[in-house]
Amino acid sequence: EFLNPDGSITAEIFSQPIHWKNKHGKWEEINNTIVPSSEVSSLPFKNGSNNIETFFAKNLKNQAVSRIRWKDNSIEFIPQNTELTTGIPKGNKITYQKIYPSVDMQYTVLSTGMKEDITLSDNSAPNTFTFAMKLQGLTPKAHKDGSIGFYDKQEVERFRSTKPYATDSKEALTENVTSSIRQEGKQWYLDITLDQDWLKDPSRAFPVTIDPTVTFWSEDSAQVKDTFTAANYPTTPEYAKTFLTTGNNSVYGTSRAFLWFNLPSIPSGANVQSAQLQLNQITSQTNTDTAIDVHRVLSAWSDTSLTWSNQPSYDTTAVGSIANTTMGAWPFDVSSLVKDWYNAKYANYGFMLKARDETTNRGDSVHKKMVIPRLTRNW
Repeated sequence: EFLNPDGSITAEIFSQPIHWKNKHGKWEEINNTIVPSSEVSSLPFKNGSNNIETFFAKNLKNQAVSRIRWKDNSIEFIPQNTELTTGIPKGNKITYQKIYPSVDMQYTVLSTGMKEDITLSDNSAPNTFTFAMKLQGLTPKAHKDGSIGFYDKQEVERFRSTKPYATDSKEALTENVTSSIRQEGKQWYLDITLDQDWLKDPSRAFPVTIDPTVTFWSEDSAQVKDTFTAANYPTTPEYAKTFLTTGNNSVYGTSRAFLWFNLPSIPSGANVQSAQLQLNQITSQTNTDTAIDVHRVLSAWSDTSLTWSNQPSYDTTAVGSIANTTMGAWPFDVSSLVKDWYNAKYANYGFMLKARDETTNRGDSVHKKMVIPRLTRNW
């Protein structure tokens, strides 16, 4: 919260944590910058400051490339049969070039985990990647949605590796990427496989990037929910994607984005003056301005199970709208709806974003993991 010169207060609610509580009970700002560390000799880089710790290798050949840890639970990923390569850290990213022929690997540190990009420079690159996993206090289990959960001894899910997807340099996207686990003796392996036909398609524009993400898993503590639904995948939850999408495109068909923020209380007698839903557009498949509208959702929903087939109803009257193709910040004015929520006129079931014209191939996307959506309110 910020005190403004006119005496009003601005509060921001982020879709990912920006602070963490240290062992002394004090709040610290999360720092995702990758810095040198002497804590783990084989993994001499780590994230700056967070209770979810990520470690990375410097010189890599047939050894662990990364580790994610929360308290006594950790996962170490060991890519198999790699070339000799050196990790190059920059900001919150570390890149391993030519880890395999025609393949680079990059990790991005997130507030809740780490995002991996496996980049294929041409169609001679392999389409399957195998990681041995060194697990501390965790057991992996495959989920029906294609993700992998990592459970502690009390059967509580602590981490989740999301179902991967792949994109090419012209933004063609495929869901035909699998993430599977297998056990040989006591050793667990993770296999990530991209559909070979899609990779070899003559229309494929390289480089191609495969995107798996590993995050700390805690549904109960969520202050924000976000996901999207896709008509072409009517029974598939899309909560694990690193983006939200609205509009219409060849991969997802018609799609709609859903967001919910747990609104904090304000002092008795205080009134909300204004509120903005702030998102960030990363791509659009048209140069023609198309209106994206924000609507009030009419019933409760779960981000991990929401699909096109079970999506809730919405108020057909838009509460905010933007019509352009600009990359970057999109601030939707949602003052009227947030005021109504605080005044108890309506229950807070969140926002739905949809294209006003859902027949045009537009396919707008907004990042939800890399550029964090937030709700800002003044009172």
